[in-house]
Amino acid sequence: GINYLIIGSLSISNTNLVLNISKKHPNKIYIAVDSLNKKIMIEGWKKETDVASDQIIKDFNNSDVRGFVYTDIERDGMLSGINIEKTKEVLKHSKKNIIIAGGLSDYKDIKNLLNLQNNKIEGVIAGKAYYLGKIDISEAKKIINNNA
Repeated sequence: GINYLIIGSLSISNTNLVLNISKKHPNKIYIAVDSLNKKIMIEGWKKETDVASDQIIKDFNNSDVRGFVYTDIERDGMLSGINIEKTKEVLKHSKKNIIIAGGLSDYKDIKNLLNLQNNKIEGVIAGKAYYLGKIDISEAKKIINNNA
């Protein structure tokens, strides 16, 4: 079955609804934090909002959501490496689990995330790196398991 739901722009346009949904389904909702220049982007990343990325995290930190899916739009699909400094900043603001997306290029990025030794990092999205064969899931799992 479906275990989790990721909610995007609804978390901005109707925060109270999302808070109520998460209260009814605790630990089952992730908030999408699609960030460009520290602002939340919506409508397929075409429209910039006036909501700061760290503000949306703060708005849901004390709620019943499971966590956040943070996408660094500047790096998404670029295979340019995960921006570790931005990741540290996001982790600093969050009390919840975070799945990191945007820029994963190779196993070094996975190791860099693991080196942060932050138990709020719940996962990393391997999109283009996977499709282009730069990341093999079984090899990535070995790296993660050897670091556990």
